[in-house]
Amino acid sequence: MRMIRKAIPQDAWGLANVHSLSWQAAYAGLIDPEFLKTRTPEHSYNVFSQNGCDSIWLAEQDGQIIGFVRISEAEEAGEKCGEIAALYLLPQFQHQGIGRQLIEAGIEQLRQRGYRRILCWVLKSNQNARQFYQRCGFVEDPVEQTLVMGTPQTILRCHFDIKS
Repeated sequence: MRMIRKAIPQDAWGLANVHSLSWQAAYAGLIDPEFLKTRTPEHSYNVFSQNGCDSIWLAEQDGQIIGFVRISEAEEAGEKCGEIAALYLLPQFQHQGIGRQLIEAGIEQLRQRGYRRILCWVLKSNQNARQFYQRCGFVEDPVEQTLVMGTPQTILRCHFDIKS
């Protein structure tokens, strides 16, 4: 059975596993392989342990964490917005509608907090992720930033406006 639920601190190892394996699959061939090697479950666990699981909703199937979305607050032109800060799903569970369920859960949580605009950032070279966000209703903005992932990478901002 599959379900979406709020993460709790005891989920940190499961989240770390999803995070690490998803990074390896999603970014292979797109970012510096030496940097990618540093994204281990232990590294991810340390991040989840330090930052907590407060703003994370996860997908679980038969007791196994298979994906998650993390939400946060962002700012655009001085206005507060919601943000999809992370979305990761184990590769074997992609193309089954689970990623969309996670995005929808994140959007709903942000809507309940009063946000009307939601941002996300996506690696410009990651065509699969860009197409996924577009299918979910996000629109690419002409705003880019450089993020160092071993080597400089361009990330692209997208937005989703919640209809009243």
